[in-house]
Amino acid sequence: MIYSLSEIDAQCKKATRGAGFEWGHAEEAGKAARWLAKHELPGAALLAAYLPQYANAPEQFQGMCPIAAGAAICDNGDAIVTQAVHFKQLAYPLLLLPYVAMLARERSLNLVISWDGERIVCNSTGICILEQSEPSTDAATDVCCEVSGNKQQVRQGQMAKRTGQFIHESDWQVLAELAHHTYVPATEASRLGAGPAD
Repeated sequence: MIYSLSEIDAQCKKATRGAGFEWGHAEEAGKAARWLAKHELPGAALLAAYLPQYANAPEQFQGMCPIAAGAAICDNGDAIVTQAVHFKQLAYPLLLLPYVAMLARERSLNLVISWDGERIVCNSTGICILEQSEPSTDAATDVCCEVSGNKQQVRQGQMAKRTGQFIHESDWQVLAELAHHTYVPATEASRLGAGPAD
């Protein structure tokens, strides 16, 4: 089914929170999934694969969480200007791309993110995939983000007009189940006064 970018953002935000992340990280994950969808990349599907794993064993993802890595990239943007930033192990590295692209746009930088045969340039005009192996891989070693002196011709094409993305129902259901954890259970007190007035 095709879901709007707003629906993808909202569902992924709630699912990320339901998986155990703080609301701030959840909001950024929702925006990241929306950004990936706009660029015809599988953000919601990757979160549907990653979040249940994280929810079941968050300690296993210490130091290799793409959502935490994205926040670290944004919080330490000055460091990337002077030296490359490396993540020795990272789960679902494509989820890091929106954070890098945002940093490139906000600071007018030409940034390259690369891992295991993947190489993507981000700058103020968009992104360009230079080399591609398997962008949706579930794990990567030595994910590197660095400033590049070579300006790439980046074009956005029709991406700005994209308003939604097809998402498999199985992936959407996983996100919905995680999002359900954010809902407050109904109680007798919460039901008082509910329904039509007499």
